[in-house]
Amino acid sequence: MRYQQAAQSHRKMLHASVDCGPILHVDPPIIREVLTLRPEDTVESAWNIPAAGGLVQAPVLDKGLRPVEQVPTLELLTAIHLEDGQVRDSLSRSVVDVTITPVVRTDPVTKVRRVAPMLLDQHLHGMPVVSERHELAGSLTRSDILRALVNDPPRSL
Repeated sequence: MRYQQAAQSHRKMLHASVDCGPILHVDPPIIREVLTLRPEDTVESAWNIPAAGGLVQAPVLDKGLRPVEQVPTLELLTAIHLEDGQVRDSLSRSVVDVTITPVVRTDPVTKVRRVAPMLLDQHLHGMPVVSERHELAGSLTRSDILRALVNDPPRSL
């Protein structure tokens, strides 16, 4: 009863008219589009993708559009030499040479309370979200979860 009174007072103070309820599952609006790689992509080409500047990791997809490996940006740095932010030279490696396997993935109906500990325990910044056919449906990152919690309308876990 005390919690309900405190929550009601807090809502009045914030002028929040409606609580949208808890974020239970990974499904939209948390899932976002994701930059993907192919097994034949080189480490240098992956680094030079325009979006790679803010990229933390990217899934490598097979021909069936299923994530089979995960490439952390830091692992790309094991095969390239940067000078002033540009690739000066690189080892002749494909992204498959610097991937993490197995790929930890989730689906849209997995509860956020289950995904968040997996991200923390496995030291992952994000994971692919796959459909029932195991095809890539999007990506979920730690930042996506935090963004969903702090954006209006008010939400709770």
